[in-house]
Amino acid sequence: MRIALFTLCLCLSACTTWKPVGLNPADQQDLGTIVVIPRGASPTQLDQSVVAGDSIIGLDQGTRRAYAVRDLERITQRQARTGRTETLGLAAGAVAGLAFTCLIVANALRSFSLSN
Repeated sequence: MRIALFTLCLCLSACTTWKPVGLNPADQQDLGTIVVIPRGASPTQLDQSVVAGDSIIGLDQGTRRAYAVRDLERITQRQARTGRTETLGLAAGAVAGLAFTCLIVANALRSFSLSN
């Protein structure tokens, strides 16, 4: 059971990716969860982030933070990868169906050998 849960977690994380975001500071945008990478500093994940003027404002573990867009090296946003999600879903269904079929065949063979 643990292996199945571990595999499911791996599949779910493979369905998203972090992609660079192009910003027009003149537009007020709701960005959701992003990672900002300031020049010369470590990356920070911001939740509920928005573009307001020439700044990005968001929550860093519940604390409100603001970064000037011009001071950021890069901004990335999590995006779903639908093609990969569908492929992994089909593959997981095929593996589960094959495992179920193997169990049924194994039980049928065991019942047949016990009756003889």
